[in-house]
Amino acid sequence: MPDLAQSLSTLEAGPMSVLLASFLGPYVFPAAGELAVVAAIGLGIDVWLVLVLGIVGSVMSDQLGYGIGRAGGSPIADRMLLPSKREALEERVHRHATKALIPGRLLPGVRTWIAILAGIARMPHARFSTLNFAGCVLWSVTFTTIGVVFGATVDVEAIVASIRHWEVPIFVTICALFLARMLYVRMAAPSTE
Repeated sequence: MPDLAQSLSTLEAGPMSVLLASFLGPYVFPAAGELAVVAAIGLGIDVWLVLVLGIVGSVMSDQLGYGIGRAGGSPIADRMLLPSKREALEERVHRHATKALIPGRLLPGVRTWIAILAGIARMPHARFSTLNFAGCVLWSVTFTTIGVVFGATVDVEAIVASIRHWEVPIFVTICALFLARMLYVRMAAPSTE
């Protein structure tokens, strides 16, 4: 594993890992972007480059989530939520968008779902993009600052070992919760026969 820290600190792998972890990380491991930003700073990658790539990657990630919610989320939401719950969800998303999108960006695991829910609720794209950009800037500044303050003490090898240790149990738990929720909704829905 000593090669991992060395390869992450190279010009090609380090910045690319920040961009990819900020973009695709939330769909794979909830705190991947945060870990990549802090580790990159700890490995000596330029602070401004990490900051900008963190913003770009997280904006791309949330735009993907919004697009997924907008294009395919409605049929899924219709299957998982009763119509009254769906309407209440959409109303809450519109009413609390500012409070959810900006600070919600700082919560691993939550930010991906907020973007998807905004798409499902058909939030206007311009409003979503503006609030999302503000949240992504806050996110990148926060974790870049944490990296500057604590980055030199980050043990990249321990982080990677920890992620590898927990990724399968987390994935299995999320799948089990999703299936349990689907079964519950189907059992609670009134029969049409």
